Amino acid sequence: MGICAPVSRSSFSSPPPALPNPDPRNFKFVSSLQIGQFLVIEIEYPDCTNYEGRKVMVFHSTIQDLLRQGAIDPHFSDNAEKISPLARFEPTLRGREWAMMFAEQLSKTSASILPRESE
Repeated sequence: MGICAPVSRSSFSSPPPALPNPDPRNFKFVSSLQIGQFLVIEIEYPDCTNYEGRKVMVFHSTIQDLLRQGAIDPHFSDNAEKISPLARFEPTLRGREWAMMFAEQLSKTSASILPRESE
């Protein structure tokens, strides 16, 4: 029985991953929608090869806070100093709809159970 190495990792805890993983500093916004405290965002990473480099993610953040960070790493991270996604969805119409439904549900139910990590 062997151990598999992770396919991708966060650059917040190590240097940016090699291709085909996305460079978190090289991205283009496709769309974004703020739903309460949650941001649904689709980003294109030109140096990433899967799904044409597109990622659909939900963050417990605003776009302003995310941009202040400088890099947007699509990988999950335990680094409390950086904002990382709560969830990722396939970059399709269905994935965008699910991301919005997820953010809407979180917005309705989590006001008292999910404080912002910076608080």
